[in-house]
Amino acid sequence: MLIVFEVFGLAGVITSFFSSLTKPLQVISNNLVDKIEAPFILIKKSINSAKKVQMMEYRYSEVLAQLSDIDELRDENRELRKLLENSDRQARTVIISAPVVSHVGPSIGAGSNEGVEVGDLIFVAQTLVGRVSEVNDSYSRVNLAYQKDFEPLVVLTKEGYKGIVKGDGKRVILTEVLPEEMPALESRIVTVGQVGVDQGLFVGQVGKTLSLSSDPIQTFLVTQYVDFYQANVVEIYK
Repeated sequence: MLIVFEVFGLAGVITSFFSSLTKPLQVISNNLVDKIEAPFILIKKSINSAKKVQMMEYRYSEVLAQLSDIDELRDENRELRKLLENSDRQARTVIISAPVVSHVGPSIGAGSNEGVEVGDLIFVAQTLVGRVSEVNDSYSRVNLAYQKDFEPLVVLTKEGYKGIVKGDGKRVILTEVLPEEMPALESRIVTVGQVGVDQGLFVGQVGKTLSLSSDPIQTFLVTQYVDFYQANVVEIYK
């Protein structure tokens, strides 16, 4: 029939007519497809965005963890540096032992059999923390620096101020410092040298002030970054 219409020149008219009828259907169909696809496209974009956010959060968490590790290492290095500042020790006999906590008080697992004697100094990480007070064959009792029966040490601060380090039963303190002498916070404290105690042994650092401005002498807390009870090993200096 289309041939007949072509003969009479009507084929183009008929084609245009049917095209005009089907065009709205194509537009509607395309719009419908777009509307159907739109939610899926939006979901896909949302999933991609969520993945990106999750990845960013993961990376942020990693960075925070790394920063925490760096801060922890820096703090540890700072404390170790403070502990290891003292390098002027003389050659001496050193006995290695383990701390012992018992009902009789702080002790070490070494005695006369190992050469330990009364008055020997006890160190943890090169910090003087006590003295041997009683010796048995295989173990020895220790007076720690915070105890009242710890024999006082004559010491010097980094500035050259002299004082006495002893225990008050709970803390290690630096006392007998003249009122006009003011050691700086965290100033290093070392022994002056006395009977049974070499010169230059590291005791700790100057902490907060414990005395009043009206007191005739100054007293300070001594900061020690080690703990006898938590140490794996101790050193006994002869």
